[in-house]
Amino acid sequence: MIHYIDIHTHRKDAVQREGVFQLISARSYDTLSDPDRYYSWALHPWDSAHSDTSKLLEFIVKKSILSKTLAIGETGIDALRGATQNVQIEIFTFHAKLAEACQKPLIIHCVRAWSEVLAIRKQVKPRMAWIVHGFRGKESLAQQLLQ
Repeated sequence: MIHYIDIHTHRKDAVQREGVFQLISARSYDTLSDPDRYYSWALHPWDSAHSDTSKLLEFIVKKSILSKTLAIGETGIDALRGATQNVQIEIFTFHAKLAEACQKPLIIHCVRAWSEVLAIRKQVKPRMAWIVHGFRGKESLAQQLLQ
C-alpha cells in the first residue's frame, strides 16, 4: 500500500496527522501549536508587508528548532503581491539561512522572481533541500533549478 504525505496544507482542520501542517505566520503566529501535528513555519511573501515582521521572524526562529517543525516555509518572493521585492528578498534570505542553521528543508513560493531565487541560492549555497511549491514553469527553468 502506498502512503502519501501532504507536506503543505493551510487547513487547520486537515485530518492527515502525518503531514506537515503549514501555518502562515502573519495570520496565526499567536495560535498555540497542536503537539500531535508536524509544522513548517515562515513568513509567507503575501504577508511580508505585515507591520510586526521582526516579531514574526523572532517567533519563527523559536518554532524552527522544535522537533515537530520539519521544514521552513512557505517563503519566497512574489512579484505580484506582498511587500516590495527588496523586503521579500531580505525575508527569503533570512529563511534560507535559518533552514541551513536548523538543518531543515525550505519550502519556496515564487511568482515571477526565479532569477532572484536562483541568485539567493547561489549566495547561500544550501546543503538542505529546497522544495518548490506549485511549480508551473518551463522545462528549461526546471533544469536550471535542478542544477
